[in-house]
Amino acid sequence: MSGLDCSYIEVPIRASSISSLDIRIPDQGNHQLSGTFNGISQYNNENNNENSTLFGEFYQTLYGNRLFNTVSYRVLPSRKEIVLSPVLLNNNLDIKYHPIRLMLQDAVKRNCVTILESANKQDTLIVDLITEAGYLVSMSISLNWFVESEFETSKQQIQHLSEWYTSSRPFAFDLRGAFFMKSLDSKTNIVSLTDGSLFLTVRDAANQDLKIIPMASRDFFGKGQSIIPDHLKVGEIDVSTNSVLDAVVIANLHCVVTISINKNLQIWSLDTGKLLMKQSFSQYLPGESSSLLFSEYPPKQLIKSLGTDKISIVGPATVRKLYIFKINPDYTLDGLKEIALPFSGSKWLYHSYEIADRSGQLRLWILWCLGDNYLLQHGKIADGIADEWSESLTICATQSLLQQDFEAQVSNASTIEKLNNVGLLALFNGVPYDAYTIKRALTIFSRYFKVEDSTTSLKEAVLKTVNMNGKLEESKVQWMRFKNVCEDIAKSDGSLVSLLLDQSLDEDDSFVYLMKVRGVSIIKKNSLLGSLSTGSASVSESMRNVLQVEDTSYSVALSLAKLLKQYENEFGSPGLLEIYGKLDIADDVNIPKLMESIFGEVVSKCITKQAIQQLLGNLNSIPDALNVMQFLLRLITFNPLDYEPAKNVSWSDCGRFLLASEGRINAGFAKRMAFQLMLVLVTVDICDPAIELFESSFKLYKHTKFVLSSFSLSLDDTEKLVTEKPTDPSNAIPFNYIAKRYGKGALIRNGSVNLLMANIFKEILQDEFTLYVVSSLLSLDANAATLEYFASFIDVDSPVGKVLKGFVLLKLCSPTLHQYFVDAADAITEYSDKVTEKEQYSIKPIESKASLLLVDSKPSYFYNLGLILQSNGSDNEALRFVLDALETKNKLQDASDDSDIVSKIFELALKLNNFQMAYDAILKMDRSIREHPIKQFVYKLFQQNELPAVLKYQFNEDFDIVDDLIYTLGETSAAGGDLQSALKYYRTSYALRLKEGDYRAAAESLYRFNCIASDKLKRKEYSDVKLLVDNYLIIFNLLHTMKTDDRWLIKRPVGIRTETVGSRNDISLGSNDQNKKSKAN
Repeated sequence: MSGLDCSYIEVPIRASSISSLDIRIPDQGNHQLSGTFNGISQYNNENNNENSTLFGEFYQTLYGNRLFNTVSYRVLPSRKEIVLSPVLLNNNLDIKYHPIRLMLQDAVKRNCVTILESANKQDTLIVDLITEAGYLVSMSISLNWFVESEFETSKQQIQHLSEWYTSSRPFAFDLRGAFFMKSLDSKTNIVSLTDGSLFLTVRDAANQDLKIIPMASRDFFGKGQSIIPDHLKVGEIDVSTNSVLDAVVIANLHCVVTISINKNLQIWSLDTGKLLMKQSFSQYLPGESSSLLFSEYPPKQLIKSLGTDKISIVGPATVRKLYIFKINPDYTLDGLKEIALPFSGSKWLYHSYEIADRSGQLRLWILWCLGDNYLLQHGKIADGIADEWSESLTICATQSLLQQDFEAQVSNASTIEKLNNVGLLALFNGVPYDAYTIKRALTIFSRYFKVEDSTTSLKEAVLKTVNMNGKLEESKVQWMRFKNVCEDIAKSDGSLVSLLLDQSLDEDDSFVYLMKVRGVSIIKKNSLLGSLSTGSASVSESMRNVLQVEDTSYSVALSLAKLLKQYENEFGSPGLLEIYGKLDIADDVNIPKLMESIFGEVVSKCITKQAIQQLLGNLNSIPDALNVMQFLLRLITFNPLDYEPAKNVSWSDCGRFLLASEGRINAGFAKRMAFQLMLVLVTVDICDPAIELFESSFKLYKHTKFVLSSFSLSLDDTEKLVTEKPTDPSNAIPFNYIAKRYGKGALIRNGSVNLLMANIFKEILQDEFTLYVVSSLLSLDANAATLEYFASFIDVDSPVGKVLKGFVLLKLCSPTLHQYFVDAADAITEYSDKVTEKEQYSIKPIESKASLLLVDSKPSYFYNLGLILQSNGSDNEALRFVLDALETKNKLQDASDDSDIVSKIFELALKLNNFQMAYDAILKMDRSIREHPIKQFVYKLFQQNELPAVLKYQFNEDFDIVDDLIYTLGETSAAGGDLQSALKYYRTSYALRLKEGDYRAAAESLYRFNCIASDKLKRKEYSDVKLLVDNYLIIFNLLHTMKTDDRWLIKRPVGIRTETVGSRNDISLGSNDQNKKSKAN
């Protein structure tokens, strides 16, 4: 950092598309362009983001189009692949885009790719490139090809190669190498050669044929007396010092301005290529710099146009100035301004810059690099006022500010399971580490730690690596090491490639895009919360005016913010980690006790009395410090003008990623500030105002911690929770909740994105958002550890929260589940008609289940709980709740129909083999509906080999149902040839009839078996004669208990037929005629 205010902040963005339109370009030497070719495919690859970039740029359309305004191209390290990607935040048409990958047969020359916008074909980009084989290739790319759903139509167009592709050798690039190529306008490119020569390529009106215009200088081959060498090495290329480094077109004057390595500043005719003016840039430099080469490491951008007749040029590295010139009609130059660049780090190299004139004020962005480190500075330059300079907070700097939270959670994790949950939430949240980063970290770890890799997912591989010893403390060390490795990899992948000032929206202060080796970032205005958190000494004039309306001074708020940070630094790391641990396991029930605990057990041991006295003295010097503290707590939702964004504007993947990244950053800042406030409040007198403010700080601390974690939860294309790989923040669960407020989305602009974020936080810092996330996790069948973590943030004083907490306990198979729902019954049922619209929306993911409990009847509440538990396979708990329903109904003397409850008790009791309870439930049923339950009851007894148990139950008036069922089961078994089972049923029928005192019917059961068995005996299909004899003896004994005339039995034909279970109506009874009676012989 250079010590400037961080008025801006870098936020990563990323498109989530895993598909790409791949076009395999034929060999450039093949001129047979007629007909069609088949090198086109729609390739689905989750590793699209793994591509590193050798060089690339952004291009912003000039004419505007109906799809998007900005596109990037990236040349991959092989130099045989070029990836074109749309870059947009607002997706007004709600279209899904994918990148286009151009796959060449020959390598592209470094820095020899340009993108032009066709002036004749609407929505068409022209990609020009020079290959190592010396071909100049031109491709007309329709923007419709980027539309994922238009693949088939695009494929048909692409197949006709000659309509969009040309390849030629207009120049001997193999003899005179190209140094760079740059687009000047929609028709013209300029090409700089390594030998110092220069020419233009001009496209005709039909965008087909190219015309070469050499740019000749009379003294091109002359070399005067100079200490500047003829050539130098740029990488491995020998380049003439006459070679042009950069060029810009001045359309109004039909000229091109160039600057070379040896500092020649030249103006050329755009029409003829003739040299119009040449002078040495040295005359504008200090004397000691006049003989130095302009740049031995050619930067991307040196010269820019400003309006119709002005240009800006960055001076050599040792000068660190920006020069503004006016070009006169006679092509002479007038020096207008020299702007001293504020950064003076001698080892930092200039990379590139952007400049724009906004209402007479110059807005300048300048990028410096040192290895993988970079610094982006912003200047506002206007005549008559002092230059204003600030810088952007980088992703690495932001991550370091948020690192302490991760360290605290790792340190305070009490089990391996909780530690793993912390680690996975931090590493797999998609910002700033993607799958590629984590894979590379695993590869590095494998060099030092031997881990057998037989895993099937990235998540399993990480868990196996960090937990290889299975010991909690060692795993904590490994998690920290692994995250640090990921941080280093992300930093190296964050090396800068190019810079773009977004001019697609008419804003004084526009977004800035940064292309990196992997990924893209946006530079946006820092929020007021971010400015105070990073200690920026100033904010914009408009924000100062707003703060005055709020009766708050920025300088006073900054003084307090610095004091908070200074006091936090008084604590050592162990002390802070201990406080984090106390806060993370605490609830907000007894705030004074929590404050006393923190002070007594930590603060009093870590902070000296002198430090406390100094803190109190500093606080007294801040006017109205308590109100300023309250103001700091409101910063994350600070929207003083009640700004409402334009709604129903769809967000693109990049836009959603931006909001997710910004949300995490702001939540991290607010959480840190709330933590710092609590440190101060426990140190001062624990009075009512301090307790109240501590409670507010603690609530914000918990909410922001929850928000940080919630952006780690995302869905895949099938709407399932992503668990085995890094998540996609652009598809995070919070966006589903935010959609309720904004519809498809809200317009993202740099001038209003902070107010949009304040609006979003106003929604997601509410308890209803917590409920929504937990209900979403329940509906997505999240794992127990994730559910338990997120459910710990639920406000259990909320009846709706109690419902969700109970569902989580159900998921966790908690032994306290039954008592929890019993205790919560009154609160939930009494609130059923008071559920707010927001609460209704928060439980929408599990609405069908939650609505079963949000009823005004306690019996219905318990009964529905039984249904839910039963559907979850928890029959024991389900039975308990249904019994509670019946008991509660009786206590309330509720005379309404209870047949559903009794039937459910019977069903569950029978399923659990609680036969006595099932029997009791049958007796409570109305006789008209008993038949089916009785049959189920008897069947279950038979299934459980508890057939004799049927005898202990009194069925009384329902005896016929039971008797009919058992006898018919015997008939059915016999008909099927299973005499062993038939004997069991007939004997049970015999015993049951005997118990009822119907001796003849009892004897008939055994007699029926004997008749069937005897028939089989004749056919030698049965052999147990003794059993038949024993049965006859029993039958005779029973008959002899009757009068002589009553000693008869009904004999049915042995030809057995199967009857409907429970029906004996077709059995014919014999007459009293003695000849029609059968003796038991």
